[in-house]
Amino acid sequence: MNREKCRRATEILASLDSSLADGGEKGAAPVAREAIAAATHVLGDETASWKASDYALARAHAKLARLIGYGDLELTETARAAWRDLEDFVYGEARDDLRGVGGPNLG
Repeated sequence: MNREKCRRATEILASLDSSLADGGEKGAAPVAREAIAAATHVLGDETASWKASDYALARAHAKLARLIGYGDLELTETARAAWRDLEDFVYGEARDDLRGVGGPNLG
């Protein structure tokens, strides 16, 4: 991903992280917040390669999708809106980038 997409992904992940913090530290929220922190660390690193950024976002998205999909992560309405923003970004703007690293099944 280019720097602009990395900045956009970081903004979306920060919004999701903030929403999860509002819901407290129950359930799988700490695991989700760790995944977000790891991804934003790489996405915010100006020296990281585009492939490292792609992998970081793909890993975070996959982990969050599993946590949400299996019902371990309870989302507030704000968090659900932030998750939808992330889904839109992953399946929209970042789709071609993530397909290059075997990201979510975007075929």
